[in-house]
Amino acid sequence: MLLVLVGLLFLPTVLTGPPTIVMQRSVDPVLEGSDITLECVSSVDEDMSGYVFQKYSKWMQTWVQLDQPNTFRCWYYDVNVTREGGRLMLNVKDVHSWHAGPYRCVSINSSSNASTSDTFTVPVYYLRDILLSQMNSWCGTMDDTLIVKEGSDVEIRCSAQSSQTPIYEWSKEGEDWIKVSDTLKLVKVLKEQSGTYTCQARNPAVFSLVKRKSVHLTVISSEARAVYGSLSLFSMSTPHLVMAIAVPALALLVVSIIISIFIKRHRRSQDEKKMALDEAGQRSPIYRGSLESVPSVVGDTQPLVI
Repeated sequence: MLLVLVGLLFLPTVLTGPPTIVMQRSVDPVLEGSDITLECVSSVDEDMSGYVFQKYSKWMQTWVQLDQPNTFRCWYYDVNVTREGGRLMLNVKDVHSWHAGPYRCVSINSSSNASTSDTFTVPVYYLRDILLSQMNSWCGTMDDTLIVKEGSDVEIRCSAQSSQTPIYEWSKEGEDWIKVSDTLKLVKVLKEQSGTYTCQARNPAVFSLVKRKSVHLTVISSEARAVYGSLSLFSMSTPHLVMAIAVPALALLVVSIIISIFIKRHRRSQDEKKMALDEAGQRSPIYRGSLESVPSVVGDTQPLVI
């Protein structure tokens, strides 16, 4: 009898339990670019037609219903809600970091907390392409070739966007050393240190997520500057060259526009003054004895001008 009473006490809690979001994994872990499916399930409702999926929008600072066709559909990150056989499914194709969530499942027929699931965040793992940048440089970004003068210092930083902080390693082609760091530093570089250096980035949570990028370093002596031309210009990467050309060209364009506006305004002012003088010169003379003249006792031979 006591067990029956205890069961009756806890029965309402069980029957009114909140829904739950479960993920049907096609791959484990979830890598960026894969497809995922979330399902809202309930221990009391077999028909989930009274429930909806919601995603929290950081931009709007509110929860947004995902199966409402309206003008803000683009903010739902290209998800698809399906309802078949009483089931409620959320399908996301080509998942990216912005698809992570959080999500929740809510009953549209109740406002109590028991009708809302816990928030669910999809653990998306990713590692994006590597970016190499030259330190102590006015531009920073660099191409796959770097030419420096012998005796100078070289400092190249390796970076990549990742779901977890990557592990960076530097190595040189033809040599067996590895430096565990995101920065390659060569002090007073020698010609013998010319070669191809490679940075490798690895996601520590998923070792299969690996990216590599190489840069070829050429060290030249002072005598070789006549062969290579201007070292500062020759050693520029593509972004450097673009900025070196684009910035002066843009400045020249702005100056040309300002001068053109000034010339046009000056010409307009001169034209207005000339028109005023022409109007003044077109006034008709009044002769003595004409209908427009005024009787006078003084004889004159010159016309009066208005």
